[in-house]
Amino acid sequence: MTDISTVGGSWDKEMGKLEGQQYCGEHQGNSSYYAKHNCVVCKLQVEVAKLKASAEKVLEPEVTASRKLNILDHIGDRVSDFLYSDRQEDEELPVGSIEEAIEEGEITIDEMVEKFKTELTNGIKGQT
Repeated sequence: MTDISTVGGSWDKEMGKLEGQQYCGEHQGNSSYYAKHNCVVCKLQVEVAKLKASAEKVLEPEVTASRKLNILDHIGDRVSDFLYSDRQEDEELPVGSIEEAIEEGEITIDEMVEKFKTELTNGIKGQT
């Protein structure tokens, strides 16, 4: 990383440049210029890009973790709907009937999880 404290020089308002620094043709604005690797502006642009990339890498796991938690929270909401909210006015499968079916051995949680997994997999494959 370039030590930005070495850039130095005083600001020339008229020229819009730091006095005593080297600039490439793009940043010098005339035919008297240095190679890009010696240009103070180009060097600073590279450092800014590195910092931006570094910040994105640091923030990315948080975003991913946040999205993951959000997805898991929604699954919890759907389970609540499945067991209670959706059963409120369901005549075929009223509130408590799922728990009763499990207790009486008609269906297992594993069977329901497997069905959910199959439906979710098929739903995702159908979208891609």
